[in-house]
Amino acid sequence: MTNQEQIPIERKITQKELTQKIKDLEKELKVLERLKFINYRYQGKSVDEAVALIGVTKRVGYIWQERWNKEGIEGLKPRYKGGKQSKISSEQLEELKKYLIKQYNKHKRNKTNNRR
Repeated sequence: MTNQEQIPIERKITQKELTQKIKDLEKELKVLERLKFINYRYQGKSVDEAVALIGVTKRVGYIWQERWNKEGIEGLKPRYKGGKQSKISSEQLEELKKYLIKQYNKHKRNKTNNRR
């Protein structure tokens, strides 16, 4: 027996928009954590004390402090490099996706036919 939801979720935005919003807010949370570190430093706490309160290494604390001193809040924003560049083109990636879906569906059909 399944437990039915009494109140269904209303989809106010698309899944893609929701995922992007989550990513954006995660970045803001990282800045907030870094600002808390800076605030502890403003309060006179040592780097050792501030990193212990935040839960990061001393090395990270010094990196944040250096960025703060050079760039202010902008220096505390995450700097993602984006990872390695793909070795296949976007067209090749689309072809691969189509092929994999086709193979998956074929396998699924064969499994269903074998059960009969």
